[in-house]
Amino acid sequence: MKKPVGYRVLSTLMALMFMAAAVAQAQPTDHDQPPKILVIFREWLKPGKADSLHEKSEAAYVRAMAQAKEPNYYLALKSLSGRQRALFISTYDSFEAWEKDMQWMAKNKTLSAELDRVMQGDGQLLEYGEQGVFRYSPEMSFNVKTPTGKTHYFEIESFDIKEGHYAEWAEAVKLVKEAYAKSAPEANWITFYQVLGPEGHYIMFMPLNSLKEIDIMFGWDKKFMEALGPEGMKKLEALSAASIAHSEMHLHAISPTMSYMGEGWMMQDPGFWKPKAMAPAAKKPAAQKPEAKM
Repeated sequence: MKKPVGYRVLSTLMALMFMAAAVAQAQPTDHDQPPKILVIFREWLKPGKADSLHEKSEAAYVRAMAQAKEPNYYLALKSLSGRQRALFISTYDSFEAWEKDMQWMAKNKTLSAELDRVMQGDGQLLEYGEQGVFRYSPEMSFNVKTPTGKTHYFEIESFDIKEGHYAEWAEAVKLVKEAYAKSAPEANWITFYQVLGPEGHYIMFMPLNSLKEIDIMFGWDKKFMEALGPEGMKKLEALSAASIAHSEMHLHAISPTMSYMGEGWMMQDPGFWKPKAMAPAAKKPAAQKPEAKM
């Protein structure tokens, strides 16, 4: 998700923009808070491999999961900026829940065999893949609004924090949150930090129903800077320079074809998740009279 306005200002000031990879609540639950654990798998496509081929390949995974009645859902995103890649996000309330899901899949021999078969074709399209495990950070989040079935995009920003400079990073985020509370209280983002893998890696992302919301967010910048004031801006710049090693922001679109979601989630926006089902039935052509013979 992207850092709302404040973070866009932060990135601009520091000329740091880094790629991201995360998402928020992917499971169709009634929880008001994001899941505690995100398991994110990223796939980079080989140059020249059509995105449409990858969609067809991933759709086979979805069919296998649905047929096996896999209990845990996952959301798939496609990059709209940066290198061509896809993100697959599963959510869990605990590491124990993640373990139980892995055990369930391991015991389902039919599903395992089908996934192995599908993987043979999918692997031909991929250049690289990696998995990251992240934990929800409420203190680094703001005005949290979890995604819904009507969410179509995610703006995602990631930050690599310099070793030994977490205090400056935390203070910078606090300044941004306070400024947003005054200037654009409707802003919202969700933050997770990596717990397995490189340390000091944070991802912030914002769910979007349409790209019009990005146009609106750009209008927040002036108000944000006014809320901070000249001295506040200088302090934010200094804290950012001291704590952020690298950052990057990208836009991702949800892929209905590659996502494995529950019926309740999809029915929130059936035209998006099930376009064929929403299409009007084709009318049968009217019977034509036989042509008169000469």
